[in-house]
Amino acid sequence: MERRKEVLGWLLAAVVVLGCLSCATAQTDSSSGSLSSGIDSVDPNDRHHCDFRGDGLFHGQSKRVDPCTVCSCNNGTTECIIESCPAEAGCLPDEMVTIEGLCCQVCPYKMIVEDTHNLYARTLDFTEGEKKSIRFNLEIKVNKKLTSRVVRGNGLWKLSAWISRNEDGSGRKYSFRDQIFGEEHAAQEFLKPEYPPWKWKKVLYDVDFKGGTCDDYKYFCVKFDEGDTPDPAYELDFTFRAKDDEEYRLIDCVPLGECKAFAVLTAEELDWDLEPTGNPIYGVETPLSLDVSVRFNPDSTDQRGENQWRVAIFGSRNFDGSGTRSIEVRQVLSEEAMATPKRGQYLLLGDNRAEFEIGTVGCTEGTRYVCVEFLKGDNPEPPFTMIIDTPTNSLITCEEWECSTRAIFTTLVPELTSDFPTIENKLNTIRLNIDAVTDKNLSTNVIGDSLWELGTFFNTRPNGKGWRINEIPQILGNVEKGVDLIQEENLQFIGLDFQTNITGLVCAEIPFICFELKKHPSPSLDYQFGTIPEQDPFVKCSDFFKYCKGVIYQGIVWDRTIPRHTLGERVPLTIDATIEVNRASRSLSGSGLYEMAVFGADDPDGIERQTPEIKQVLTYSQMSTHLPAGGPLVINGIVTTPVAVDQLGCEVPYLCVEFRKGKRAQPDYTAEFTHAEGELGSADEGIVFREDRLIQCRKEICPGKLYSTI
Repeated sequence: MERRKEVLGWLLAAVVVLGCLSCATAQTDSSSGSLSSGIDSVDPNDRHHCDFRGDGLFHGQSKRVDPCTVCSCNNGTTECIIESCPAEAGCLPDEMVTIEGLCCQVCPYKMIVEDTHNLYARTLDFTEGEKKSIRFNLEIKVNKKLTSRVVRGNGLWKLSAWISRNEDGSGRKYSFRDQIFGEEHAAQEFLKPEYPPWKWKKVLYDVDFKGGTCDDYKYFCVKFDEGDTPDPAYELDFTFRAKDDEEYRLIDCVPLGECKAFAVLTAEELDWDLEPTGNPIYGVETPLSLDVSVRFNPDSTDQRGENQWRVAIFGSRNFDGSGTRSIEVRQVLSEEAMATPKRGQYLLLGDNRAEFEIGTVGCTEGTRYVCVEFLKGDNPEPPFTMIIDTPTNSLITCEEWECSTRAIFTTLVPELTSDFPTIENKLNTIRLNIDAVTDKNLSTNVIGDSLWELGTFFNTRPNGKGWRINEIPQILGNVEKGVDLIQEENLQFIGLDFQTNITGLVCAEIPFICFELKKHPSPSLDYQFGTIPEQDPFVKCSDFFKYCKGVIYQGIVWDRTIPRHTLGERVPLTIDATIEVNRASRSLSGSGLYEMAVFGADDPDGIERQTPEIKQVLTYSQMSTHLPAGGPLVINGIVTTPVAVDQLGCEVPYLCVEFRKGKRAQPDYTAEFTHAEGELGSADEGIVFREDRLIQCRKEICPGKLYSTI
C-alpha cells in the first residue's frame, strides 16, 4: 500500500508550536505512565519534547492515532504519517475484506502470470555423469491489471527445474527437481507499486547429468508455479494461473554449453535366476546364489573397467518393483564381478553370493515379489553413459515368490481337561489342551500375528466326516491365534476355554467332539500350511460320550408305610423316596421320565428276587415329577398293589426298591447311575449300582416278632 508523509498545515503547525510552548510544564505535571511507550535510547531529560492531544512525547517517540495514522515527536515538532488507500483496490467492492489492524480493506490474492524469464546467461560446459551447481536469477512478468496489488504469505511459489533435449522443455526430464526454491524464495512478496521488475536472485539448482547422453542435455528449463501448500497472509483466498491458462507462459528454457560424451551403453533386458543355498527362515538372512544376464542394444560399445555394474535384490509388494522396498541388499556383486567386461550384446554375471531375507519374501503383503535391479555402478572408472529407458534409470524384473515359511503337521492330539461333566441340553464351558504335531524336517519357524484358526464341532462319526453339529469356526483368542511355531517343536495350545451350547441335544446324539486346525484367513505372515499325509480337512475327534452327562443318579433314601391290617391280609405299601443326583445334573420336565420297581429278595443286593415283585409302582403323574437342576428328585406317596406283608422279614428277608430311567422318557435324556465321590449318608448306604439302575434293599422284621413287640 502507498504511504505518504504529510506535515500538518499552518493551522496544525500553530497548534503544535503552541503545544510546545508548554512543553516544560507538560513534562513536570505528567507522570511517566501517561506517556506512550518510547524507544530505549530516548533520553528522558531531552528538552525538545512535544505535547500531543494531552500526551507527552519525547523526541523520537511515536503514537498510532488510528489504523491509518502514526504521529511522532521530532525535536519538539509533532509530525504525522497518514496512510492513504488506493483508488483502485484491484477487485469489486463486495469482494473486499476488512482485516483488523489494517488501514485499508484488502482483496483476495490473485497472481496472473504472463511470462517466465530464466535469466541464466553463462555458458555451462560439462561432462556426461558430472554434477554441477547452477546459480541464476529469475524474473516473472505478471498481468498488472488482473493481479492483486499485494500478494504475501508463506510457501506461495514453487520453481521446478530440469534438463531437456527440447527447447520448450517437453519430453523426458533429466535431473528433475520439483522445488528448488528455499523457504525465503517461496515466500517472496509481490508489491504492484514496486513492479516491475519482480525478480528472484541467486536461485540454486544442483544438476546431475545422468540417465541420458549429450544429445539429451541441451536445455536448462524452469517452471514457475503455485506452491504445493500455499499459506496466504490473513488466510485470504489465493488464485494462481497463467494468463489464458496457457502453461507455456510458466516455462522458460535456456541453452547449455558443450557436453563431453563418454562411451554409451543401452541396457534393454534383464534376466536372473536365484537359488537359496541355506534353509530360508522368516526374518533371517539366508545365503543365496544369483545369476544375472543383461542384454544390451547392438549399438552399445564394449566396456571394461572397475565399479562398472551394480545389482540389487529386494522385496516388493508390486509386480514391477515400484513403491517401497521392504528389504534390500543394495549391491550383490563382488569387486571382481563389478569389473566384469562387457563384450558384445550380453553381460553375464554368474554365481553371485549374498545374504538376503529370502524367507521373508512372499510371506507378507508388502513382500509378494522378489526383485532384481541392474544399473550402472556408483563410481565407474573410466566413466561411461548407461541409457536405460525407465523412470528409475535401471532394469528391474520381479517374480512372485512363495513364502518359504512352513507349518507342516502330521496329527492333532486333543486332551479335554475340564473338571467335567459337560451337561447335555445347556450351555457348557469346555477346557482342553491340544498338541499339533509337526513334521520336524519340513516345518520352519512361523512367527507373527493371527496365524491359526482352531474350530470345533460335534459329530456322530469318529473321523468327523458326518454332519457337523454346533460348529464353532474359531475358539482361539487373540493371544492364541498368534502363538509362535518354533522349528523342531510342536504347536501347542494349553488351557483353552470355550463355550458350547448343546441345548436340545442329548449325549447319544453327540458322541464325538472334533477339532479342526487351519491357517488363519488373514495372517500377518502368508506361510505355507500343510499336512503329511495329506489331510483335508485337518481334523481329529475325541470320544465325547464319556464326558457328556445328563442326570447322574448317586443315591436313594426311601421309607415304606404298612397300613393296619389283619393277619394274612394283603395290603398296599406306601413309599416316600428321595433320589439324590450330582449337583451338575440337568433339570428334567416331561413325561415317562422314571420307573420304580418294588420286590422282595433273599439277599441284601437284590440278586435273588422273590414275590412280591411289582415292576412299576409309579403313576403317570409320578413318572412326570420335575427334577430341578442338581436335584434332588422327591417322589412321595408311591402306592403299590396289595402284597402279603406278613411274609416280609419271614419268608422274604429283604424289601428292595429299584429306580431306573423310563423306557419312553419324553424328552429323552442321558442317565448314569454311579457312586458319589463324597458321602451321601443313608442315600448311598447299601446301594447296588448297575449300568442302568440303582437298587437298595432293607432287611424287614417278621410280623410275628413285630406283633409280639406291640
